[in-house]
Amino acid sequence: MELSPRLTYIEKLFHYLQFAFGLAVVGLYSQDLNKGKHENKDLPAKWVIFDSQLVVEKMLESID
Repeated sequence: MELSPRLTYIEKLFHYLQFAFGLAVVGLYSQDLNKGKHENKDLPAKWVIFDSQLVVEKMLESID
């Protein structure tokens, strides 16, 4: 089934928004982790893993 050009543009728009919001989440979590690191606080392991996973995900998503 062939998609109309209009649906293709809408689909691309949603992919772009998903990428942009993902980068925003990475930035917000990274700021919190960086702030905790400079205050010599213990960093929650789940945040570090989540942030690392998001960075890799967004890098791979940008290739597609």
